Amino acid sequence: MSSLILLFARVPAPGHGKSRLAATMGAEAAHRIADYLLRRTLETCFPAFPVHIWYTPAEGERAVQGWLRPGWSCSAQGGGDLGERLAQAFQEAFAGGFSRVLAIGCDCPEMTTMDLRAAGQALLESEVVLGPARDGGYWLLGMRGFHPELLSGIPWSTDAVFQRTLERADGAGLSVSLLRELSDIDTEADWAEFMTSNPSINLPLQAESELPKVSDH
Repeated sequence: MSSLILLFARVPAPGHGKSRLAATMGAEAAHRIADYLLRRTLETCFPAFPVHIWYTPAEGERAVQGWLRPGWSCSAQGGGDLGERLAQAFQEAFAGGFSRVLAIGCDCPEMTTMDLRAAGQALLESEVVLGPARDGGYWLLGMRGFHPELLSGIPWSTDAVFQRTLERADGAGLSVSLLRELSDIDTEADWAEFMTSNPSINLPLQAESELPKVSDH
């Protein structure tokens, strides 16, 4: 069974994205954290499955081309809310012949390659796999077949996303596997907690400092 990761990513740029981080830490620090999270996610994905990057904004294509590894591909995200964009990505993946499809973002540095492989394995037994996030959302949604009912009418960006998705899956009679609960990085408190748990990470947040390479994890 062929698998694919749908990676939803924003091209890091100072002053764009990570607004809650920028509000308390400043635009430059938020940019550097976003860049770190993106690069960490790319490295986590690389050994697992092929990746199709759905990126925004559309004018970031040149940067995204530099992220691609052999067998990877990319497309600009279209319009609509997150559910509509996810639906388009899943639908195109299944139409392209993939049978197990995983969608992730770039906000969960605790996610490992083993987590992604576990998600793919779970789809051998279940029709849906979810990675719950501690804020009430999810850090991964996987499907074995296209189920658009999981992506419509969801209160995105709230603490009800995970529970509502579970309810939709139950209502549709779909079998669901759950992965371990992880944390997203949305606020300064989230970042501080992550850094406390990972003291070996040295990420300078000032403009005059060079961004370090992401170490293996």
